[in-house]
Amino acid sequence: MKVFLCSVFLCLFLSLQAGIQLKNCVIYVDSSAPSSVKTGAAELQKYLKLAIGTELPIVNKPRTPMIALGDNPSARKLGIEAGKLAYEEYIIRTVGGNLYIAGRDIPNDGKTEFFGDSFGTRYAVQDFLENIVGISWLIPGERGIYIPKLSRTYEVKDLNIRYKPRFAHRYLLTNWPFNQDVHDWQCRNRMVPDGAFFSGSRYLWNNHSWTSYYPAKANKYNKTAADTYRDNPEFFGMNRSGQRVAPVGQFDLCLSNPKLIDDFAARVPSFAKRHKDSFKGWGNYKYACVQPNDFTPRCWCKQCRAMVLDLDPKKTGELAYQGIVKNWSPLVFSFFRKMCEKNPDYLIAGYAYAQSEFPYPGMKPMPKNFICTMAPLHTGYGPVRLYEPVNQSWHNWQKSWDGIFNEQIYYGVDFWFDQSCGAPMSPYPGLMKETFQALLARPYVGAFMYGNKGYGQSGLYMWMMMKLLWNPERDPYELMNEYLEKAYGKKAAPHIRGIYNLAEKKMREFVIKRKGRTGYKASPEWLAEVYASAWPEYEKMYSDAWMNTGDENQKWRLTMFGENLKLLRYHLVHLKMIDAAKPSMLKMTDEEFQKFNEKRKNDRLFALLVTPPVSTGHFDRAKPPVKVVAAKVKIPTPEPVASDNLFRYHQDIVVYAPADGFGEFQLEYLTRDNPYTKKKYLPEIGYFSVFNMDKSLHYSGIANGGRIRFPVKQGKAYYFFISGKQDYASACRWKIVSANLPYALGQFIDPQGIAVSTLSSPMYFHVKKNTKEFKIYLTSQPPIHVELVDPSGKVIAKVNKNVSYETIHVKQPVSGWWKLSPKSAISGDGYVRFSNELSGYGVIDPAKALLVERQ
Repeated sequence: MKVFLCSVFLCLFLSLQAGIQLKNCVIYVDSSAPSSVKTGAAELQKYLKLAIGTELPIVNKPRTPMIALGDNPSARKLGIEAGKLAYEEYIIRTVGGNLYIAGRDIPNDGKTEFFGDSFGTRYAVQDFLENIVGISWLIPGERGIYIPKLSRTYEVKDLNIRYKPRFAHRYLLTNWPFNQDVHDWQCRNRMVPDGAFFSGSRYLWNNHSWTSYYPAKANKYNKTAADTYRDNPEFFGMNRSGQRVAPVGQFDLCLSNPKLIDDFAARVPSFAKRHKDSFKGWGNYKYACVQPNDFTPRCWCKQCRAMVLDLDPKKTGELAYQGIVKNWSPLVFSFFRKMCEKNPDYLIAGYAYAQSEFPYPGMKPMPKNFICTMAPLHTGYGPVRLYEPVNQSWHNWQKSWDGIFNEQIYYGVDFWFDQSCGAPMSPYPGLMKETFQALLARPYVGAFMYGNKGYGQSGLYMWMMMKLLWNPERDPYELMNEYLEKAYGKKAAPHIRGIYNLAEKKMREFVIKRKGRTGYKASPEWLAEVYASAWPEYEKMYSDAWMNTGDENQKWRLTMFGENLKLLRYHLVHLKMIDAAKPSMLKMTDEEFQKFNEKRKNDRLFALLVTPPVSTGHFDRAKPPVKVVAAKVKIPTPEPVASDNLFRYHQDIVVYAPADGFGEFQLEYLTRDNPYTKKKYLPEIGYFSVFNMDKSLHYSGIANGGRIRFPVKQGKAYYFFISGKQDYASACRWKIVSANLPYALGQFIDPQGIAVSTLSSPMYFHVKKNTKEFKIYLTSQPPIHVELVDPSGKVIAKVNKNVSYETIHVKQPVSGWWKLSPKSAISGDGYVRFSNELSGYGVIDPAKALLVERQ
């Protein structure tokens, strides 16, 4: 009897333990299922075949054994009712020899009432493939996928998984929003469904939005900013001189004006109306973002200023960003509160950011229909929280807002660094863990996180961030180890981990040395201290990894990592930081660098894995059709040509080649003293690009010790761009010391004009015949003291005012070369811009003057 009972229990135990052999299953999808479920079925079929070697048929009728996807009669009989789940929630369960994968979907893949998506079943499929089967989508492209080698008899044991994502709104900035490889990669990591730019069941776009309510151009939704200013100038911010400033660019509003409040509140429904007209599926979602323009308000009227408080250093703690000294929160959050009260049916969105980052004494909870995006500029962008006092300020700041908001979104730039040099960036797993634990402890319903380019080396960070946005309870250290072993193999993983760990260690030292005030751009100082100082160690670890990599795909991924290191080494060589002559498996000559750039430009996948050649956001507008009228120009000037005209950031230039050879420009840099190291900041990274007049790329490179050199052909003109990249704290400026080609400076790379730091000698510009009028717009630290001289030497206009902005208007000008002569330097964050009647090009060296005209 005992033997019999033991046999029965053994059989029962074995039957309970018996798994489902996937090779015997069909994939059942109801014929009425949404297309996202059918896509999930195709994904499941494709990747199971790659993993177990068997292609499972997709059927529309249930039969055991099966993998049943989505909401269907068979699942409902077992109590798996996907339609009753929360948005995006799903169940993965084995029952009766079948596997059920079902999530909350919407018929015809429609939108939620919050203009979001709910692809529950598709996400459940990705979860099953990744966490049960072991497949991982590590970097974009087919070779970026890790597929385990499983037996054809692979079995799925008992499963009973139920999951709902914590964040209803998830966004990871990829820098490649319309690239199919990136899109597929994100989809398979449960981010960004088809046709969307964010993930989740709720649309919560929140950004600077006043230009939507007071637009520059007429539309059917709102009266323009200019028309509003004409009728109600008191709606707009007042400057220090007591004048209401006309709305241009990031304009200001007077938030203490009750009539402005009424006018703005009446425009709030237009936000939803505009979205409803633009987006299919918006429905009756009553949502409006009312966030001020960047770095506003700044109104100087008495009523606004009365609501501005001094920040208490004891409460703010250590600041990485030093520009925040006043607290505008009483004014800004009063504005938000009134928008909520006057539009009670709308969800109103705004920021805790910049001037309004901190709560104020006695602040009451915000209305339930307000959602706040938390954007901690004061703790800096980039990994400045590696300096513990700044990190503690971040935590204290989070706590300071507790109890004020019903819902929050996090604007995360904590792990981002603006770099185009291929440098391997640590994902900072410790900071990741701290950050997401802090979010979990508060009413965060979404997060907007910045991504890093160059997926060959930053894929680790991007992959980890996608995992944490989907499930913020995951352990970042475990995620990091999983990625490295799958991406490069178990033997190579420790060496790549060593590279990331060394980069984090050196970055921590760099940030601590500067007390967290480091900026968020790849400055030369950063490259010198974090990478050049330990370059032999980085290179050895990469070499060791190369000798220990696993299969072909892992070798390919390591190769892409190495392509980024090649780019990094090229930067370090041209910045004179490491010995170019030393043997290296990562060496790249100038000729090889040009081929490298061509590949980055033309090879779609390569451009994702290695950051593309540096450009600015205004390159397209910076190449207007022009023709060279004269390469030999005589500009009579009795004044000596000064060589101290300093420029900021980027510059567009047109050059002309009188003969075959090379164009050469020598730059000289000026930086201020670093208050923490007591030394001069290192000069910026002098990127440059040269385009043919048909706008095709001709040449791109990095200035070698400030020297720019590129090949030219006789009789050809080129667009030449200087694209300086620097740490914002360094205030780096540059000047052209010498040039061997005639050239003219353009105003098209920046919408505000030619960005000058100091313009202390004349700028010449040409006026064509029959020009009826023109204007010159000047921006400078006050005062502005200039003279405008016509070709005969006559002074046409003088300006000597204690102002920051001035416009010179000339009617019926004579043709020829005019001179804008500063009597005191145009300086600071200054600009010179010519009106459209002129070519938009100026000359600072008469001996190298180039006359160009826009076509």
